[in-house]
Amino acid sequence: MEEIKYIMVTNFEYHWDKLNFKGNQSTKFTIPLIKDGIARGKWPDEATTLFIKYTQDNMFEKCWIGKTKNFRQEQNNSKPAIRFDVTELKEIDCPEEYKQYPIGWHLNKCNYSPPTNIGH
Repeated sequence: MEEIKYIMVTNFEYHWDKLNFKGNQSTKFTIPLIKDGIARGKWPDEATTLFIKYTQDNMFEKCWIGKTKNFRQEQNNSKPAIRFDVTELKEIDCPEEYKQYPIGWHLNKCNYSPPTNIGH
C-alpha cells in the first residue's frame, strides 16, 4: 500500500463513521484547520490518508485509512474551505504517535506506512 500523505483529525460525532456508512463521501475543512501549507493547493489527484476521530473530550476514539481526492475550494458559512471526497475507508489500529495529533488536516511528516491489519 502507498505511503500515508495526509492525517485528518476531527472530533465531530460520527464524522468519518458517517462518510463510511451513510454513502456521503464528501467533507471539508475550513482554512484555519488546514496545516502545513496544504490550503495553498497543488493537491494530488488522490492521496492515501489516515483519518483519526476523537471524542467530544478530545480523547482518541478510532482510526481509518482511505483515499482523499477531488480537492476543491468552496465556502463554509462565508469562510474559505477545501472540500474533498473520501473513499475506501477501512478501520485500523492507530499507531501511538498519531493519537495525539491536534484537530485539523496535516501533512504526514513521519513517512508512516500503513499496517497490514486493515479491516476490523
